[in-house]
Amino acid sequence: MLLPLILDAPLDPDSPLSLMIRHWGPPLISILVGGLFASVLFPRWQESWTRTRARSQHGLEMTENLASSFSAYLTAWRRLIDIAGLQQERPLTEEEKARLLGFVADRNAARNTLLDLCARGQLYFSDAACDTITEFLDWDRKQAAKRLDDLPDLEEWRVWQKKIMRQLKADARSGR
Repeated sequence: MLLPLILDAPLDPDSPLSLMIRHWGPPLISILVGGLFASVLFPRWQESWTRTRARSQHGLEMTENLASSFSAYLTAWRRLIDIAGLQQERPLTEEEKARLLGFVADRNAARNTLLDLCARGQLYFSDAACDTITEFLDWDRKQAAKRLDDLPDLEEWRVWQKKIMRQLKADARSGR
């Protein structure tokens, strides 16, 4: 009953309640809003920013690993193509046959690494980059089934590498 009387009565400008509302009200509201921002909103924004940054950083690491893996894969194919050319000229020695088997194992290991990175990259790369990678993997699967002397020139792999790296570079620039 007393509260309605206090609220209905005009407030004396010199009363302690009036002074408190006029002088302490704005800072108190600022403190409450600031506290809300500092304790609730800012941590959420910071957490979101941290997650986005970590995802972006991991995507860049994936891009670097993919570039490195692609180079290793091309090196393995180059060695196989070179030894296939040598095999067309003359029969291979036992040492060269052993080296050929080592090159095949290196190529298979590099391909497995590349396939793994491409699969994990689907989580980080743009749809356009993923489409380009899928096209390459389809093309590469066909090449892997060919005999060494039927393989295309190594330049075709380099064209795919450039195409994929260009797409991933565009992703990195856009902050994806």
